[in-house]
Amino acid sequence: MNYFKKWSLLTIVVISVLFVFGCGIKAPEETQEVKVKVIPVETLEVTKGEFKKTLTLSGVTNPNNTLNVTPKIAGAEKVININIKEGDKVNKGQTLALLDQSTILIQQNQVQKVYDDALINYERNKALYEVGAIPKANFEQIETTLYQAKNNLDAQKLALNNTIVKAPISGIVTAVNVVEGGLVTAQTPLSTIVDVSSLEINTSINEIQIKKVAQGQEVEIIVPSASDKVYNGKINYISPVTDERTKSYPIKIKIDNSKGELKAGMYAKIGLTTDVLKDVVKIPRKAVTTRDGENRVFVVEEGKAVLKKVNTGLSNETDIEIIDGLNVGEKLIITGNEDIVHGDLVTIVNRGEN
Repeated sequence: MNYFKKWSLLTIVVISVLFVFGCGIKAPEETQEVKVKVIPVETLEVTKGEFKKTLTLSGVTNPNNTLNVTPKIAGAEKVININIKEGDKVNKGQTLALLDQSTILIQQNQVQKVYDDALINYERNKALYEVGAIPKANFEQIETTLYQAKNNLDAQKLALNNTIVKAPISGIVTAVNVVEGGLVTAQTPLSTIVDVSSLEINTSINEIQIKKVAQGQEVEIIVPSASDKVYNGKINYISPVTDERTKSYPIKIKIDNSKGELKAGMYAKIGLTTDVLKDVVKIPRKAVTTRDGENRVFVVEEGKAVLKKVNTGLSNETDIEIIDGLNVGEKLIITGNEDIVHGDLVTIVNRGEN
């Protein structure tokens, strides 16, 4: 009996020991894979080149010339014929309208008769004067009479010519203010012609910028409502005094429009170069970030983003000059630099590259 008790007790002890050790043994843990974040970036090799600082101005295109056409007549005359309508292109000297000539023709016939008689009298008395048959004073009076008759005839011919109203400039007819059968005077604008073969843009610059521009300087012009084409223009006027209202200097820019691609009244953007630097380091502005008042860029070295502090110079809408802090040949991060920090792993995924 004691034997069985001892055996049972031993069995319980062994089982307990096995249970305790069995509960303390853990299964081998699975190895967890650690993923390292690699940031895709675009890079650009740092180089030297020409840097242009361009000032962006704006203005509205204006016609080169606008003229109201009025007849050169003494009184009122009836319009016999009109040869134009709004929108017509006309050339300088082209006939626009014809006015009534009947009264002027009657007057011209009268002065023509007076002139013819005066000329005959002059020629007859000239022969007499040359042989001493008449005194000099008498002949000079005859000469004066002929001279006056000639002036009257020329004036009448001019008046007749003025009944044919011609275009004083080449351009486009924008208004016709009379109708056939109506009366016009020298104070009646018969039509309006605008010359848009070239356009003028009025804008202004401040006192700092005025020192960097000159008359005749070329500019680049974009008229968004027309196209994305870049037009060339020239500064043809710089005011020597400021506009009291804007405290800036008015300037005028001329642009060729001989092809008629542009219209007057269109909004225009002007690119005016104020500084040109040769052989300098320039990079895209988006590559530069600012923190705590310091300008910074990132370059790629051995697969990592490396922070560099840079000193900047002139800038324009797209680029910025780097005075120091970057070396030619370095791989500058231009896209993906917003959230990276020094030492981040990066991979270069430039567009167009495999």
